[in-house]
Amino acid sequence: AGFTPDDHRDLVSYLLDASQDYGARVVISNSDTKETRAIYAPFKLHRLNVHRSVSANGQRRGKAAEVIGVLDGRERYVSAPRRAGKTFSAAMEAAS
Repeated sequence: AGFTPDDHRDLVSYLLDASQDYGARVVISNSDTKETRAIYAPFKLHRLNVHRSVSANGQRRGKAAEVIGVLDGRERYVSAPRRAGKTFSAAMEAAS
């Protein structure tokens, strides 16, 4: 099924909680698209060009734009919307 946009939004919510509540420093990377920039807007985003050497579609290998997003664990961020009942703490409790 893959990682959906809602899964990314939940991930952002968990990462914001971890950063704000526990001081976690977080780094993510993803393709540089409008949707990625919207979902990961709470992060400090840095654009870079990369060379893709692995792809299911051989014609898509080559140069690509990517973003690196950073939460430094010391700043306060606007909370990201999340689906009901989805919090970092709840996810950690469920995993243990």
